[in-house]
Amino acid sequence: MPALWQQLQRGYRENKNQTFTDPARKNDWKVFLLDVRQPHIPLATLARIKAPAFIMAGDRDVIRPEHMVAIYQHLPRAWLWIVPNSGHATLQEHADEFNRKTDAFFRAPSIPAPAR
Repeated sequence: MPALWQQLQRGYRENKNQTFTDPARKNDWKVFLLDVRQPHIPLATLARIKAPAFIMAGDRDVIRPEHMVAIYQHLPRAWLWIVPNSGHATLQEHADEFNRKTDAFFRAPSIPAPAR
């Protein structure tokens, strides 16, 4: 989302020279930097990932569903779960369902590459 990206860039420029000592603020800054700097991975590169992956997002997430579907389509062994009526806090908003789906993912005997 262009407006959100511009907001992140402003926040980075305004705070990039600060040193955070409070553990919570320091962690928040690390997560913020992940959003700003990473992961700039070309979709075609995802095809080389052999490990199973569980891709999840809300349909109202700041990461657009089309982007999540594109990631899913390029991972050879992935599950995709786009949660209706959910934003970026899907793990909290739908904690019980998230736990069930994640448990099923980890209990699956194998995750073959789907025929696409």
